[in-house]
Amino acid sequence: NNHKQEEIQQNNRYNEENKRQKLMPTPSEDALKQMVDDKKERLKGPL
Repeated sequence: NNHKQEEIQQNNRYNEENKRQKLMPTPSEDALKQMVDDKKERLKGPL
């Protein structure tokens, strides 16, 4: 029974970790594309 409890806690910790990493803004492809586009726009700027 104690082992089961331990297992559940481990699992919860793992899930929390996963959720946190999903929430953290990792540069997704869309974000990267957006950044590149922004740079291009800025370079185009007042020429």
